[in-house]
Amino acid sequence: MMEKVRLTFLPVFLFFSLLPTWSCNRVDECKKEAWAEAEGLKEGAKWYETGNDEFVILGWVGLKDDLAKPIQFRPMRQCGFNTYLCWIPANRLKAVLDNARDAGVKVLPHIAADEIGTVVPQIKDHPALYGYYLKDEPEISEFSALGREIAAVKGLDTDHPCYINVYPSYYNKWTAGYPRILREYIRTVGVPFLSFDYYPVLEVDKERVLRPGWYACLEDVRSVSREFQIPFWAFALASSHRPSAGTFYPQPTVEELRLQQFSNLLYGAQGFQYFTYWALYQEGPTEVYPRVKTVNRELQAMAFIFKDADVTDVRHTGASIPEGTRALDGMPAGIKSLVSGDAGVIVSTVEKNGRHYVAILNKDFKSSQKIHAELDARYRRFSRTGAVSLPSLESSLDLTLEPSDLIVFEILQ
Repeated sequence: MMEKVRLTFLPVFLFFSLLPTWSCNRVDECKKEAWAEAEGLKEGAKWYETGNDEFVILGWVGLKDDLAKPIQFRPMRQCGFNTYLCWIPANRLKAVLDNARDAGVKVLPHIAADEIGTVVPQIKDHPALYGYYLKDEPEISEFSALGREIAAVKGLDTDHPCYINVYPSYYNKWTAGYPRILREYIRTVGVPFLSFDYYPVLEVDKERVLRPGWYACLEDVRSVSREFQIPFWAFALASSHRPSAGTFYPQPTVEELRLQQFSNLLYGAQGFQYFTYWALYQEGPTEVYPRVKTVNRELQAMAFIFKDADVTDVRHTGASIPEGTRALDGMPAGIKSLVSGDAGVIVSTVEKNGRHYVAILNKDFKSSQKIHAELDARYRRFSRTGAVSLPSLESSLDLTLEPSDLIVFEILQ
């Protein structure tokens, strides 16, 4: 019988002081304040960044109309968001950008096609500007016009990206030939990164289930983004709503949020979005706010491994392999064998700055899962909070992963 392994953690700064090839600095005071109150902070866990190793974490809309008070942005930053997407009248953009700057948040304001020539020159030098939001879920017939809009923006500002978000693979007009449409979109529009939405957790007959095509969609997005050598951004759904008579999105648990964002992470996402911020904070924090705050903290704890990294392979285990994905039929370097439960895990191979990592995610958001791993190399382990274990040569491991839990091995050559 497998027993849960107790990890021995040392403060991360101790390891980095012992490893001169790893160059990293503590996060700045604003980030320390933002994470200080996060739930579950372990004694040995620290947050680091190497250069600009912080993920974009973006909230879609939700602040009150009255944005004259900088305090509107502070709860957002304290929840771990560093970017905000919004529709704001042009005559109020400067005040909104000023308030966001004071809270340490970047802004993606919507810019209409007929505003590009006037609004872009007014705000392009503001330090709180992230980029320009042009369109959500365009139809294929709109691709050419969007390409012209991006060209118009670039003619005025080459320093800030244009943002467009596209449909998921379950959109009825895109179901057939989704990768082909993504390729057409990138070629025609010329976006600097591929953003798509997909909301996988549904409630059917009072039971929470995953859409069967979710991982196939992630496979398509990852494949196309690699083909065009651009990053991709992905979503988690924070808002409970019923978009149609047969579809209901429940209020997410922290495990459901983790599964969405950690799956995005293991497939190589570089930006993490939530629809919507309004579901997190209204007159005050909602029930979802601390859950998202926890997941955002954990995402940034993984940024020093995954940001700007090369996710070279993604495989699945379990009794049933999701359609459109690939089974783990060979082992990553450093792993001799890996056995999971029927629910299965995602196994992601990651390369960054000459370092080699193997990440394992429990795909079950309801139950813990036991795994058995045999390793044939020296390694150390990172928990989802960023806490790190002592380097080890122990070759046989029995581990219990909590629902939607993540563990990362660094294979030490």
